[in-house]
Amino acid sequence: MKIVIPFDSAFYLSGRQALNCIKNVIRPQDSVLVVDLGLSQGKLKFLSKHHPDVEITTLDWSLLDEDWKKDKQSYYFKSIIWADLLNKKIKDVVLVIDSACMIYRDLNDIENLIKECQVYTPYSAEDIKTYCHPASIKKFGFTLPLDCNMRSGGCLGINLGTPIGQAFAGDFVKLCNDKDIIVPDGSDKSNHRQDQSVLSMLYHLYKMRCKLFDVKEWFGISFHRNLWNNEVLL
Repeated sequence: MKIVIPFDSAFYLSGRQALNCIKNVIRPQDSVLVVDLGLSQGKLKFLSKHHPDVEITTLDWSLLDEDWKKDKQSYYFKSIIWADLLNKKIKDVVLVIDSACMIYRDLNDIENLIKECQVYTPYSAEDIKTYCHPASIKKFGFTLPLDCNMRSGGCLGINLGTPIGQAFAGDFVKLCNDKDIIVPDGSDKSNHRQDQSVLSMLYHLYKMRCKLFDVKEWFGISFHRNLWNNEVLL
């Protein structure tokens, strides 16, 4: 299984905490990738020294062709991660988590869950009508009930070894490339959640069409535990 954690200097301590937690559960066959969204050279050097088995790749923001894609608050970078995995023809189970997540359960259990679900993303607060902008819903073509629950953008596991997993990741990348869907005009945090909105609509579409096994709970992963400079690492 491949675990991917994107973060920048603002979430550096949270990222270190996430990596420390993974040390307790990682297996020989697993790999961990940190996506550098803007880490200083000193922080990169520290990570390389204390987590030598972790691969670090730096996102080159200059390669993005539109300003809205360079805005971290659009969360477009999350689609780049999946595009890169697809381009490299990765066939593993992949779990992309925010730096605020901590994995505390045996990875065998988490990997088996993702294999069974094919796409795993737990429930989040509110529903589609609350956090998906009407313009995004229209452009997406989402016709399912708007009271479908939002799914978490901070935890997405996909089995890229299956056709459904490959297709889901590909559709996620494609939809996130459409500004009118991921960051429509008139949207803000009060009525839209960028990549999370795209993910939520796409998940419910696949759940209906592909009869995905739906797991609502956070399974072996805790969320929203950001560390700040005045806190102590585990």
